[in-house]
Amino acid sequence: MRTPNFFIIGGQRCGTTSLRRYLADHSRIFMCENPPEPRHFATDFVTSRSGRLSRAAYLKAFSGAGEQHLAVGEASPTYLPSAVAIANILQFNPEAKFIVLLRPQIDMARSLHARFFLDGFENVADFEEAWRLQSARRAGRLVPKACFEPKHLQYGDFCKLGEQLERLYQQVPEERVLVIFSREFRTQTQAVYERILSFLGVPSDGRQHFPIYEENRQRRSELLKRGLLTIDRLKIRLGMKSFGLGIANALDNLNERKEARNPLRPDFYAELVEYFRADVDKLSQLTHRDLSDWLRS
Repeated sequence: MRTPNFFIIGGQRCGTTSLRRYLADHSRIFMCENPPEPRHFATDFVTSRSGRLSRAAYLKAFSGAGEQHLAVGEASPTYLPSAVAIANILQFNPEAKFIVLLRPQIDMARSLHARFFLDGFENVADFEEAWRLQSARRAGRLVPKACFEPKHLQYGDFCKLGEQLERLYQQVPEERVLVIFSREFRTQTQAVYERILSFLGVPSDGRQHFPIYEENRQRRSELLKRGLLTIDRLKIRLGMKSFGLGIANALDNLNERKEARNPLRPDFYAELVEYFRADVDKLSQLTHRDLSDWLRS
């Protein structure tokens, strides 16, 4: 059985879903698709409502990998903010390669909040209000019932990409890490894709079409979403899987709509700039890139 030799580890809301789907289409690459984000090695997080995948179940997800696959991988964005995932992966495969996608921390925090609100893990629609609840939620207060892991609502911690990349480099040689900036991935997708294939030691497949997955979306109906979450929790209590295709997923997809985000209040934006300033500086040093524009509106 082939086991994963590369990992797309984050950051969250930085393009990992699109990259996973592009690589899954390559005939010489096997990507774990069921589940699409195993999160098996992030043992410091509660990774799903139905519990963590056992090692046997995790390995079974790669049973379709064969000798024709030069690279075998998975994408779990929770690995980058996890304090233990990289060490766990290296114990599993000491020669593993890692792909990291980065975007401005403030944009990332807003996008993460919007996604969690869409999924029902977050129950506060306004990002600024949710940001100010972090201390209370860290203490276990005001956490939505549907949120199985309160750490997910610590938007500041989850988006400290400089701190997270530094931890990765402390454990893995830089030649086994490929850092991709989401802006370049979005605007120079084919060139970045080819660079990723080279990093993985896989020949080009000549791909030229790169659709964008996971666009900004909001819910049409809060009532419908709450109903679907209730069904999901009931399925878990009955011992049924909480993932897979079905009527509930189809209804959930129909309940989403594309949405442009409103600008933040200038005072709050300035507060976020100061919060992330040191982390942006750290990321600039680690990547040898001037990222000062990440601190401008």
